[in-house]
Amino acid sequence: NRYEGGEDAWGLVKKLEPPDPAGGAAFGTAVLLDGDRAYVSAPGEPWLVLPVGAVHVFERHMGGADNWGHKQRIVPDTVQPGLAFGTFIAAEEELLLVNAPGYDEAGDDGAPGLGALIGFVRDSASLFHETRFVRGDALVDQVSVRPCVSSWLAVFADQVVHASYFGALSFPAPPFAE
Repeated sequence: NRYEGGEDAWGLVKKLEPPDPAGGAAFGTAVLLDGDRAYVSAPGEPWLVLPVGAVHVFERHMGGADNWGHKQRIVPDTVQPGLAFGTFIAAEEELLLVNAPGYDEAGDDGAPGLGALIGFVRDSASLFHETRFVRGDALVDQVSVRPCVSSWLAVFADQVVHASYFGALSFPAPPFAE
């Protein structure tokens, strides 16, 4: 009930937390509510001791009426330190897009990478699986933009909108479903 604490007052309904909280994970950097599903990113969360990042999926009514239960922890198939996976998230129906601005195709060469946009598709059990990985240089070739920390990302039907201090661009969503 959104009127916890009185009719015209907002109150705490549920505190969302990752199953294994980690210091420096930056849990809650990006939050997206989509019906009875909530996506919460933690771009500094460790995976196999590397600060890779994660996106946590919570579903309403999981574990009881009006309860928000933890459904899934999403990490990318490609693991690099400093990936910052989950800096920005966007969802549209069965598709989840996650920005990984720290992705570096050249590895640890000291130069900044171009980042990546990673697509996930939800299966019949409501779990997300990585389906497509688009390197930042491919996005640069297509739309003259790169995933970066100081921007936002959104999906509308078959269009991806990326905005930063350079301006806003809209382009067709990469073909994530293979």
